[in-house]
Amino acid sequence: MKVNRYPLLILFITISVTLAMAQSGTQFPSFFKLDEEVNRDNSPQLLKDLFSLQANDELRVRAQKLDHLGFRHDTYQQFYKGIKVEGGVYKVHSKSGIIQTLSGNFMDIFVDINVNPTLSEPAAFQKAVNAVGAQKYIWDEEGGSTPGYDLVIVADYKGNDAPRLAYKFDIYATQPLSRSDVYIDAHTGAFITLNSKIHTTDVPASGNSLYNGTLNFTADFTGSIYRLRQTSDGNGIETYNMQNGTNYNNAIDFTSTDDFFDEDDTGVQAHWGAEQTHKYFLQSHGRNSFDDAGGVIRSYVHYANNYVNAFWDGQRMTYGDGDGVNYSPLVSLDIVGHEITHGVTEYSANLVYRRESGALNESFSDIFGEAIENYATGSNDWQMGTDIGIGGSGAIRSMDNPNAFSDPDTYGGSFWRDPNCSNPSQSNDYCGVHSNSGVQNKWFYILSEGESGTNDNNDSYNVNGIGITKAAEIAYRNLSVYLSVNSTFADARTGAIQSAIDLYGAESAEVIATTNAWYAVGVGDPYQGGGDAEPPSVPGNLTASNTTQTSTDLSWTASTDNVGVTGYNIYVDDVFEGSTTNLTYDLTGLSPNTNYNIKLTAEDAAGNESDPAETSVTTLASVDNEAPSVPTNLSVSNITA
Repeated sequence: MKVNRYPLLILFITISVTLAMAQSGTQFPSFFKLDEEVNRDNSPQLLKDLFSLQANDELRVRAQKLDHLGFRHDTYQQFYKGIKVEGGVYKVHSKSGIIQTLSGNFMDIFVDINVNPTLSEPAAFQKAVNAVGAQKYIWDEEGGSTPGYDLVIVADYKGNDAPRLAYKFDIYATQPLSRSDVYIDAHTGAFITLNSKIHTTDVPASGNSLYNGTLNFTADFTGSIYRLRQTSDGNGIETYNMQNGTNYNNAIDFTSTDDFFDEDDTGVQAHWGAEQTHKYFLQSHGRNSFDDAGGVIRSYVHYANNYVNAFWDGQRMTYGDGDGVNYSPLVSLDIVGHEITHGVTEYSANLVYRRESGALNESFSDIFGEAIENYATGSNDWQMGTDIGIGGSGAIRSMDNPNAFSDPDTYGGSFWRDPNCSNPSQSNDYCGVHSNSGVQNKWFYILSEGESGTNDNNDSYNVNGIGITKAAEIAYRNLSVYLSVNSTFADARTGAIQSAIDLYGAESAEVIATTNAWYAVGVGDPYQGGGDAEPPSVPGNLTASNTTQTSTDLSWTASTDNVGVTGYNIYVDDVFEGSTTNLTYDLTGLSPNTNYNIKLTAEDAAGNESDPAETSVTTLASVDNEAPSVPTNLSVSNITA
C-alpha cells in the first residue's frame, strides 16, 4: 500500500485533486498545497516520500526559475531505471525558501519493465512510418535525413494502462503534411500513441489582401538591400518567401531596394505580426520569445499552392496563401499570435496535443491571439481569423459564442467532443482539440468581459469581468507555472485560481471572478468565500465489508456543510490513504491477519475538515491450502506371533 508520509501537510483544494487507486496503478495528485512549512531544501525527500520512490525511480532537477513575484519553480523530470518517463514532470513552487504548492504529473510505474529493447531500431522506425502512412516524408527531399530515436517509458497518467518501453521517433511527413512524435513498443512493435507537433488553425480556404494598412516594423540592411529580418527583438525575427514551394531549403529573403517594403504585403504582415507577438510576451509577461531564451522567430510565407492553413511545427512558422476565393493568406495578427503561442506552450507546459490537454493547448493559442491583437491595435473582436475572409468574415472560432461554430461553451455540454476517443489522430482532430477549446475560450471571455447567463448544465452565473490584461496575466501564469503535459480542464481551473491568488491575493475580486468564470463553463463550483470556518458534520455509519486478506470495502452516509462538502479523506492507522468524492472506497494493499484502525473525515471547499468517523477491521488470515508431505521410511519392527 502506497502511503503519504506527510498526512498533516496536504490540503487538497478542489474536488478534482484526488488520490484515487486504480486497479492497475495509482493516479497521483496533479496539484496540492502544503498546510505547514516545509523548506525548499527538503524537496527531494518530500517528493521521494510523497511518491514512495523505489530503487528504480528517480526525479532529476531539469530546470529552476525565479519569477517576478518572488516564487521559485523547480522542475523535476521522472526517470525509471535511467530511462526518461514521458510526461513525468513535477514542479515544486516555493517562496522565501518555503514550499507553497506542487503540481504536475507523476507516473506510477507499477510493473517491472525491461529497459533493453528486443525490437531493433530499424524495425521500430518502419512501424512508426507505417503508423503515419504518408506518401512522402521530409527525408525524401534533397538534403533530408531520417530521424534518430529516443528510448522512453510511456505511461498513462491516469494509471489505467501498463507502462511500456518505447522508441520515440520524430516523423515529419510532407504529403500529406504532418509532424508527430510517434511511440512504438520497443518489445512488441505495437503502435502506442502519437503527439502531433504541427498545431494548425484548420480553416477551409484563403485569399490575398492587406489587413492592417501601412505598418511600422524593423528590418535589416546589408549595404545594398533591405530584408525582412531583424535582431532587435530577442535573437531575431526572420521572415522568408517559400515561393509557393514546400522545400524550406529553397526559401528566399523578402527584399526591398529601400526602407519601404511594397513588394509583398503578405510577407510584411507576417513579419509585423511576429514582431508584435514577441513584444507582447516580453512587455506583458517578461517572456523573451517562444522559448524564453530569445529564440529566433522564423516565419515562412507563401507555402505551397492554394494552401489553406498556418502552423507551428516545433521550430518555425509556416503560412499558406489560401485559394484566393474564400480566404486570403493566413497571416492576420491573431492567427500569427495563435501559432507562435504554440511555441510558447511547447516550451512551458508542453501540453500534449490530444484530448483535454490538446484542447487547452489550442485554447491558450486563441487566448493570446486575441490578447496580442488587443495589445497591438487597442481592441479585439473575440473572433479568430476574421481578417482572412474574402467578401466577409473569415472567423473560424468565436470566443464569446463558441456555439456559433459548433464548439462547446460548457464542459460536456452541447457540441462537446469525446476527448477519450481510442485513436487520437488528425482525422478526428486528435479527439476534439479545436472544438473543445471553446470551453476555456469562453472562460477567458467571461473573465475578461463579464457575463450573466445560464450554461448547458442549467447553472445560473453572474461574473464581473476583470479586463483582458488581468485575465491574460492569470492565463499566462497558469500556462507557464502550474500546468503540465497531461493537464485537464479541472487542472486548468485549479491552476488559474492559484495564479489569481499569487497575483492578486486570496480573496480578491480577481480570484472570485476566475472561480466563477470556470463555474460558468461547467468546471467546478462557484466561489464560496474565504470566511467559511465551519467544518462539515462527521460522516455517518462508516462500515467495512467484504473484507479479504488484502482489502476491504468502505461505505458511509453523506456529511452536511453550511456551504458544501467537496470530498472525503481516508486514513489508515493515522496515515493518509486517499480521497474520494464518492460515498464508498475500495481499500487495497492491506496485509493478511492484521488489524487496522480506519478514520474518515469530510472536507469542504475552504479546507475545513470534520472530526473523524472511525471503525476497525481485521483482514482474513492467509488460507493454507497445501497438504503436508507424505511420510517416508515407513517400517515395521518387533513382530511377535
